[in-house]
Amino acid sequence: MATINNYWIVCSSCRKLGVEYGAYGIGVILLMSLTDKLKPRVWLVYWCIFHCFILVILSMLNIFQGWAMLAGFIIFQFNGKQGSRAKWFYVFYPTHLIILGIINYLIQSR
Repeated sequence: MATINNYWIVCSSCRKLGVEYGAYGIGVILLMSLTDKLKPRVWLVYWCIFHCFILVILSMLNIFQGWAMLAGFIIFQFNGKQGSRAKWFYVFYPTHLIILGIINYLIQSR
């Protein structure tokens, strides 16, 4: 019960301080910390309920976060073993960010 009370205190503080992602971000962190403590199907149900609840609140604020619910289904596929080491990712990820930054610069400089 203390964990739930601490969660609400942290969420309230995040909202008051204007932290990016606010209570939603804290909720996602809390759910991610439960992935190894709950049965996978129970965790997925919690994930979907959390996101449906958040979608209702955020839709009132005209913020779209619906695609985040799909991440739970990807996480649900994790079997507890480390996958293959994709070293190409360490080149691809920063390279695509640089390319997107250049495109953004070119668009903004017009």
